[in-house]
Amino acid sequence: MIQAALSGFDCLRESRRRADRSLRQVGELDCIKAFSETDFTTDLKQFDVPTLFLHGDDDQIVPIGDSAMIASKLVKGATLKVYPGSSHGMCTVDKDKVNADLLEFIRA
Repeated sequence: MIQAALSGFDCLRESRRRADRSLRQVGELDCIKAFSETDFTTDLKQFDVPTLFLHGDDDQIVPIGDSAMIASKLVKGATLKVYPGSSHGMCTVDKDKVNADLLEFIRA
């Protein structure tokens, strides 16, 4: 009887895990749709604070030419830091370099 209850609980947990994953995928697709179809040009032109853009030049998810290269030109006085060979996961993969560059920017 206890074994059956545990199996039922495990089944319920697995069902919940699958539902959560499905919802996350919907959320991720909504996010991709929003950031790929929204024009932030007007907002970026209104920035009046020091702004640092960090981007890997091998980002296959958000290509640098379609994002940081354009955005950094729209913000007056913006700094663009390009990480050669870095992907979309550069904040994890190159975390020491990213953190050092962030601290340097903040201290300037």
